[in-house]
Amino acid sequence: MSKGTPYGIPHGSSYPYVIFVPATDANPVTTLALQMKTKASASILQQIARTGITYEDAARIFVTLIALHELGHVYTEASRVKPGNKWLNEFLATYHAYAFLSANHPRLAELWRAMNEVYSTGVTPTHRSLEDFERLYIRVGIENYGWYQGRFQEIAAAVYDAKKLTFLQDVRAGFPRLKEGEDPIDSLVKDPAPIATTLARLEEISPGFIAWSERLKDRTTK
Repeated sequence: MSKGTPYGIPHGSSYPYVIFVPATDANPVTTLALQMKTKASASILQQIARTGITYEDAARIFVTLIALHELGHVYTEASRVKPGNKWLNEFLATYHAYAFLSANHPRLAELWRAMNEVYSTGVTPTHRSLEDFERLYIRVGIENYGWYQGRFQEIAAAVYDAKKLTFLQDVRAGFPRLKEGEDPIDSLVKDPAPIATTLARLEEISPGFIAWSERLKDRTTK
């Protein structure tokens, strides 16, 4: 979903599926990641160090890896799954990206996990619920949006460890399909599904989504 995306944030267009990635380090994703180094825990810094990549280079690489998330949106659309919610659309894009990295580039998969954790622990979010994400989307602000994306990666990693690509097959079988000619982005805006319904469908496929959605709202944690 690229409409309204702030300048410098990776995003993709609808058909013919052009993916835009910043050409320099002068972009909000890299800048914020570099600023959050002092907030990163020792365990996150160690995780990045295990990849053999410096934190500074990890911050620069991360923005490029987000292109895989954008490609994940293309694969989601190609599957003709109707996510029903903006947050699930984002989660599925991240799932595709993480699945590819885990299977083909495990070192980058570890870096991807770590940098998402930098965002999800280095930001004190104003908005935490899936309901707020649905209502505001990118208007939650760049930092808060990064926090949400980090949380989507958190549950994606847990589900991938348990189900691998079977999860995507089960989603295709368990969710409604887009109708012939139905635009996937328009459907998220004009025909949203109740969040509770989406969570219940996911819970049947891979238990843990409902508990995860409740933890998002816990203001005693980052």
